[in-house]
Amino acid sequence: MTLWRRLLDLVPLTGRGALVVAAAGGGLWSYGVRQQDLVLYVAGWGTLGIAALALLLVVTTALVLRWVRLPVGALQPSCEAEQPIETGFSLPALSGIPLVAFRWEWAEPVGATVELVTRQGRLCERVVFMERGEHRQTVRRIVVEDVLGLARMAVRRTEPGLRTVLPARGRALTVPLMQALVGGDRVSHPAGPPVGDLIEMRRYAPGDPMKRILWKTYAKSRSLMVRLPERAVEPAQRTLVYLVAGEGDEPAAALVRMAIEAGLFGDEWRFGADGSSSDARRLEEALPLIVRSQAARAVGGQGFADFLERAANEGQRGARCVLFAPAQGGPWLEPLLEPLQRRRAAISVVLGMDGVAERREATWRDPRWWILRRESQPLIPAEQIDQISARLSGAGARVMWVDRRSGRHRVWTARRMG
Repeated sequence: MTLWRRLLDLVPLTGRGALVVAAAGGGLWSYGVRQQDLVLYVAGWGTLGIAALALLLVVTTALVLRWVRLPVGALQPSCEAEQPIETGFSLPALSGIPLVAFRWEWAEPVGATVELVTRQGRLCERVVFMERGEHRQTVRRIVVEDVLGLARMAVRRTEPGLRTVLPARGRALTVPLMQALVGGDRVSHPAGPPVGDLIEMRRYAPGDPMKRILWKTYAKSRSLMVRLPERAVEPAQRTLVYLVAGEGDEPAAALVRMAIEAGLFGDEWRFGADGSSSDARRLEEALPLIVRSQAARAVGGQGFADFLERAANEGQRGARCVLFAPAQGGPWLEPLLEPLQRRRAAISVVLGMDGVAERREATWRDPRWWILRRESQPLIPAEQIDQISARLSGAGARVMWVDRRSGRHRVWTARRMG
């Protein structure tokens, strides 16, 4: 398809233009010349003249754009997906040339949306990346065409330069979600409960239950405070974090980025991702691994066993593990099941998503009504996420659903199926 598109870009006459030229030439010869019809004779030559002019202007403009030195955009080495960025690349609007207009798009990297903004007689480029990735060059496909649609040519210009696109952040992680991700791995007393009495307190944060608010304190100081249970579970000091690549993994990549940036895993953690044989222990080392995992979607999940083996060789066999995976099914699921079944230490799986397509009969009484969305983008069916969660839970993992857009989460249990 790409080769066919490149060949079509070199043909200056469009299908409409070829039809108009054929009709005008046939009418000119059949009626204007042979039957001496002066009206069709003039109309035929006029139509052919307009087509020839459009063809000449389009071809000339395309050749100029092909060989002239165009301004190079201001390369941004790092940006964020779903955020519009100004590249600095611009071209004159060609308002002084009749019949000719042009536009352009990005042939590489794939998935970038280009918006052209007119400023002071120039078309300025604004780009939005839809997903993370690491790109080594930018290929622009500049399309030159006439306003009648008779002629069209496309010119490709390559601009080298490394650009890193980070996954888009979602809504800030709420306090309950942060506590669910952090969770401890050592209990102070084996027979005691994981939490104690409500003796601690802190300021209110979005997501805290209303029943824990100290209303008397608020009446006196106008400061919202909430009670916290005494922690009998110590936070895990060593945490293994892994990102599974696959179709629809952008929310999972965003969640693991936000969790690492927020410092949820403490000072000692180890991060790995599909597509990389090395691990990270600092934020600046983890971000490139998150970005590069986008290219490993075809082999998603296959690096998890090696990641656990590397951690075990360094004495982290019993460390707590948090796995971030896409909520959309794919070949990444099967390679995870065997390592999960063999591992005896605690492990949690976070399924990242941007919304769920609920069953039609679901109402506000349904326990999952909170995640019901009415958006134009395709959402993942709840039944599919149930099946993935059941298989992961059957392998011994604790499964959690997290919506990147709303920041809400739910711990999956088998009773929600049905």
